[in-house]
Amino acid sequence: MWEFINKYMTAVFLSVVIIATAMAMLIVWKIHNIQLQFDVVTMQVNKIIKISEIKEHILQQSSALNSYMLTGKGQYLTEFRSYTGANSSAQQELIKVIRDSRKPIARQLKTSYDDYVQTCEKYVVPNISGGREIPADIKQKIINQQGRLLDLATSIQTLRQRDTLSILTAALENSTSATRTTEIFSLVGLTLGLILSFTMGSRFIKNHKIYNGILKTTRNIAVTIDEKGRITSVNDTAQNVFGVGDEVINKKYNDVLGKGKLIDLELPVARVNATGIGICNLERPYADGDGWKCVLNVDCLPLDNHAPCGVLIVARDISERKILEEKLYAMTLRDGLTGLYNQSYLKSRLKEEIENATANNYSLAFFLMDIDDFKFYNDWFGHLAGDDFLYRFSQLINKCVRETDTLGRYGGDEFAVILPNAGRETAQKLAERLCYTVENHTFPNRNIMPRGKITVSLGIAVFPDNAKTAEELITIADEDMYRSKRRKKSIVRAQIPVAQDFQHELQETDIKLYNAVQTVLGIIKAKDTETYMHLVKVADYAGLLLRNLNLNEEQARDVKLAALLHDVGKIEIPRYILNKISQLTPEEWSIVKQHPKWGAEMVQTIEKLEYVVFLILHHHERFDGKGYPAGLKGEEIPLGSRVLSVVDSFDAMTNVRPYRKSKDFICALKELESCKGTQFDPDIADVFIKTVSSLQNSYGFTLFNEDANC
Repeated sequence: MWEFINKYMTAVFLSVVIIATAMAMLIVWKIHNIQLQFDVVTMQVNKIIKISEIKEHILQQSSALNSYMLTGKGQYLTEFRSYTGANSSAQQELIKVIRDSRKPIARQLKTSYDDYVQTCEKYVVPNISGGREIPADIKQKIINQQGRLLDLATSIQTLRQRDTLSILTAALENSTSATRTTEIFSLVGLTLGLILSFTMGSRFIKNHKIYNGILKTTRNIAVTIDEKGRITSVNDTAQNVFGVGDEVINKKYNDVLGKGKLIDLELPVARVNATGIGICNLERPYADGDGWKCVLNVDCLPLDNHAPCGVLIVARDISERKILEEKLYAMTLRDGLTGLYNQSYLKSRLKEEIENATANNYSLAFFLMDIDDFKFYNDWFGHLAGDDFLYRFSQLINKCVRETDTLGRYGGDEFAVILPNAGRETAQKLAERLCYTVENHTFPNRNIMPRGKITVSLGIAVFPDNAKTAEELITIADEDMYRSKRRKKSIVRAQIPVAQDFQHELQETDIKLYNAVQTVLGIIKAKDTETYMHLVKVADYAGLLLRNLNLNEEQARDVKLAALLHDVGKIEIPRYILNKISQLTPEEWSIVKQHPKWGAEMVQTIEKLEYVVFLILHHHERFDGKGYPAGLKGEEIPLGSRVLSVVDSFDAMTNVRPYRKSKDFICALKELESCKGTQFDPDIADVFIKTVSSLQNSYGFTLFNEDANC
């Protein structure tokens, strides 16, 4: 019996020893596993620090580049380049040490960064150092590349944080399991536990210090809250930013954190604690008691895999990034040369102002302004002088508009003004003031301009009188500006919109023909604005002349249509010939003489324009028979073609051409007078001279310079 008991007790004792040893080994294994996991944590921390440094360098390098683009100062370029080598090496090192599943995104970051640096060195530096404006597409490309770099760096950083959190959670779970096992077998494993505590405890404590060190030393704000809602730790960065200390430890978070609380931030702590699902990239403005303001990017992360889980709040100050983003956005709204708003912004602002005008039941004026003969100025003095002129011009007119008005550069040498709560009378007064200010300002080289000074042409449109939408306002103002171009000297003068009236009449009577004509004019306007402007003005002059000729309604309609379309064939002539300053060669002249034929062929595809085709074909015939293409003479030339010959030549003489300056109106009329019977039908020329001469009294504006030297 005792032997059995002894054997049983021995067996039990041995079993206990075996069990205790097995459990002790299990505890040792778990503690060792925890140690390994904390070693991994240490590696993860290093990776997080590395990607954080890369991200910060990208932000600083982007800031230096943008400062360089804005100011052109070399110190910012030096700062930009100082980061290139270090950042590239850091990214290459990151690719080596990061886990295989993360290597593709790390390589994307490296490739995007190399492309970004190459774009800056290839396009930005040469343009800035050469004093040139950076093209809009390059600016947009740089903005996109910077955003791409930040997104990739943030993605890698987020993945690293998640990995670290997962490892920490696993370590905590193993620690809890080991603690419970130790409690159950504390009596059996006491001796082994003491031995192991001496051998493994120091390493465990060391890794625990590393865990605490992560929270303490990181430059990010870090606050931990347990599953019961008590604050368990607040790192040094959080204490400095929020102005709190250890007194908040063990307090309920909702007594410290929330709207109007000591830490004035609203965060979804309760939701994350209850669900175990993290919420990241929350942007929150924060202001401390001293008035210091910043923008925080906040992550609320679960501390465990099951709810309630406790919450880790990680936040970082992104104020500099937000300022940079705002600066980059502002650059997309402004014209790089003049600093005024660009066309894109003007169009969106015009739509907003129309909505405001509709809601508040008031009118709104919009006008476009074009600098007369600016191409002449650019050709004579060069593009650098032209850019300088545009800058001076923009600063001058900016002083003329009201504070409530929106001024911008619409494109090239065109500027636009939006006038809220203004009708035509207000817009007219502002236009007159602008014209007077421009013409009397001492711009460089003004005396060499065709008119001896700088002048502008304006087109005005009013909502809701002239149009109901922003697009219609712009179109009407644009057409009005073309009609007024070069028809005035010192003030905005009355317009003679004969061509526009005729097109409106045609729209009401024959919509199919109207659409066909508008299609052709739209093609011309898109390819050659100068030719389009010439066609409209010739149609205006033809309409005025036809009022004093005895033509029936159908004949008058055909002449007006021919005037609108007579030079469509010019779009087939190479630009270098049309813009040639020196005398044309015989071969080039033969090409130019083909444009009436080409124009007739284009127009003959439109129904109801059979006679118009005939007028276009012969509009360069001369009364003495020396014209082209057929050499017709006198009344052999169609009456409509003889009308076109006079008005076409008059508009050509009174406008700048690459090979000569424009003539004054009185000089052009004298030229018509001298060419009666040779180039022009004398009767039609006489009627036109009388018609144009009467405009000065009929419309109350000056056409002639009586002192002109012809």
